[in-house]
Amino acid sequence: MVPPLQNWSGGSGQFMLTRRSRIVVDGAPGSRLVTDARTFADDLAALGVRRLPVVAGSTARKGDIEVTARDNVGEGFGIDVTRDSVRLSGDGPAGAFYAEQSVEQMLKTSDDHALLPVGATRDTPAQRTRGLMIDTARTYWSVESIKQTIRQLAWTKFNTLHWHLTDSEFFRLDLPGYEGLAAAQSYTPADLRAVQDYAARFHVTVLPEFDIPAHATAMSKYRPSLRWDCASMNAIIDTARVDPGFTVDITKPQNVAWLDGLAEKIVDLFDSPVIHLGGDETPRAATQDKCPELAAYAKAQGYSRTQDVFLAYENHLNALLARHGKKMQIWGWWPQAGGAGSVTVDKDIRIQAWLGDEQTFIDQGYDVVVSNEFSRLYVVPKAMPGTANGQYIPDDDALYRTYAVSTSDRVQGLEMAQWGDRQYTAPEAYSLTYLRRPLQILASTAWGSPRRAGYLDYEAMADTVGTAPGVAEPTDPDARPVSATA
Repeated sequence: MVPPLQNWSGGSGQFMLTRRSRIVVDGAPGSRLVTDARTFADDLAALGVRRLPVVAGSTARKGDIEVTARDNVGEGFGIDVTRDSVRLSGDGPAGAFYAEQSVEQMLKTSDDHALLPVGATRDTPAQRTRGLMIDTARTYWSVESIKQTIRQLAWTKFNTLHWHLTDSEFFRLDLPGYEGLAAAQSYTPADLRAVQDYAARFHVTVLPEFDIPAHATAMSKYRPSLRWDCASMNAIIDTARVDPGFTVDITKPQNVAWLDGLAEKIVDLFDSPVIHLGGDETPRAATQDKCPELAAYAKAQGYSRTQDVFLAYENHLNALLARHGKKMQIWGWWPQAGGAGSVTVDKDIRIQAWLGDEQTFIDQGYDVVVSNEFSRLYVVPKAMPGTANGQYIPDDDALYRTYAVSTSDRVQGLEMAQWGDRQYTAPEAYSLTYLRRPLQILASTAWGSPRRAGYLDYEAMADTVGTAPGVAEPTDPDARPVSATA
């Protein structure tokens, strides 16, 4: 199973599905439990199991699979298998759904897709957020590929798809009223609705990212007035590379107002209670200090440092999202940019830590999602498979055997980040090839599964479990059969 159960108390014998077996749901006909049970039945049919009827509010009998939920929330679940019946009990509908995914994997890997071993488990995830970020700003993914990725995430008990939609190269949102801003291949409001509805069916939250005030070249090309006048702020971060418009000039009220309007337009298109607004890779302190108008603005506002201008802007965006009933998430960056002076970033902003500094933010009282690039939670395939890719291709063995997650209550979860740098024309299958193993391993780590004796044992098991119903098994077009002894 992927991720493996945290525990399993085995019994004697097996349960067998019969022609009389049903899925019996303890819920009203229109409830989420019943809707999920129908998906469960569809999945089993796709795996080769006879389609089981879904019955709501009936009494379970011999040969049935019974589905219940204790409450409306919670991802933990229990599975109890006897020779006569199967009982799936979730803490909430999501927990019941994960119990169903577990049973699907058991049946998929059984010889005739009809047998389950007698036994029981009580399982609950170690991490609240178990996610993947996909960079469709650099590399456009079809809506169908995004849906298949969501299905595979749910199959391995991930609950978040972080959708990176805008960056310096391309703006991938085709929004009414902003004609000409979107790239040729972009997502319409109808596309966003279709992806979110599909994700909700599988208990996956689609968390959008609109990256500001840096990574904004695509926007400043569309609207040149967003750019800075001073030369230093046209350098990317702190390098000699000049890129006018990479960072928006947020000292100009008209620029802030324009970004506010765009942000509100995007917020209204998403159901997620959390919205990601970037915040990373603004120029560092030494670069900022060389900009006369930035220094003058900071002084006029009473700030002690130019960096405070950007930190105050994050608080401005946080207030904007709060007015829409949303929580804000940003990339951790200001310690690298030079720290803070007279402005403190609001403590209710969730930080996505990516530079190995999650403890820095935890110590300051922030909730944190960990995407530590140095701990191999980044996937950035910049060259063809088998060639040098630097540090950004995860060491799957180390990630599986030795990666330790902070036990702080401030840690909200783990997220693998897939970046599309230099992949502007690559098909989405290219990135998915690189993601396959890291996601299998992160599934186990984020769920809190016990480790097997070796990474290769886990890899072999993951291959046996394979992909979700309706998602094609991975293939290598260059693969050839080989007979060998390891």
